[in-house]
Amino acid sequence: MLLEIAGLKAGYGGVTVLHALDLEIGAAETVGLFGPNGHGKTTLLKTVSGLVAARGGTIRFDGVDITNRKPGHIVELGLVHVPQGNLLFPDCTVAEALSLGAWPRRARPREAANRARIETLFPRLAERRRQKIHGLSGGERQMLAIGVALMAEPRLLILDEPTLGLAPKVRGELAAAITELAGGGLPMLVVEQDLRFLGAVCPRLALIDRGQVVLEAPSATIDEAAIMSRYFGDAA
Repeated sequence: MLLEIAGLKAGYGGVTVLHALDLEIGAAETVGLFGPNGHGKTTLLKTVSGLVAARGGTIRFDGVDITNRKPGHIVELGLVHVPQGNLLFPDCTVAEALSLGAWPRRARPREAANRARIETLFPRLAERRRQKIHGLSGGERQMLAIGVALMAEPRLLILDEPTLGLAPKVRGELAAAITELAGGGLPMLVVEQDLRFLGAVCPRLALIDRGQVVLEAPSATIDEAAIMSRYFGDAA
C-alpha cells in the first residue's frame, strides 16, 4: 500500500474529530472521499500532511511512518496536499508560483519538463505566465494550485474540494485534467461534495461520517440518491 492510515485520532483543542479512522490507498489508485461537512474530511487531509497533530494511530507513506512529521519532510517524500481556498501568494506571477512549486530537492532537476507538462494540461496557465495571481479567475487559481503541486513531483496528490465554488464548465475542465493525471498513474486522494464529479474521476469512494470511514465501495456501485438522502438531508 502507498498510504496506510490506521486508528488515526486528531482534533482541535478539546474536540476530537477523527475517531480511530482507517484508510488505505494503493499504488496508482485514485480514491474519492466524501461526507457531511464537519465530520473530518479536511482534518484527515491536514493530519496526513502534517498540518494537524495526530493524537493517536499511525500514518505510513510507502512504508515510512510519517505520523506527526513536519510538512516539509512529508512533501520531500512526495506526498503533496492542495488545500481548499487557493492559498497562493497573490502578488506572484503564474510563472513565479510554478517555480516555487519545484522547491523539493527531488523536483528541481526536472523543473522545465514539469512546467511544460503542466502548461499542456492547463493551457490557460501558459497563456497567463506573466499575469499576477490576484488577477486570475477562481478556476484559473485552482488550476494553478494543482499545477504548483505537480511541480513538486508528487507520488501521492491530495486535493481538498478542487471544484468548490466553480462554474460547471470549469468543473468539467478540472475533472478532465484529474482523470488524465489518474490515467497516467498518479495516485490521488480527492475530497469533494459533488458525488457525480467524484464518481467520474475516482474508481473507489470512501464515506467519512463522525470521524470514521463508514463505507468503501467502487464508485459505480454507490447509490447517489440514497447517500444524499441519508447524509446530506435530501428533502426527497
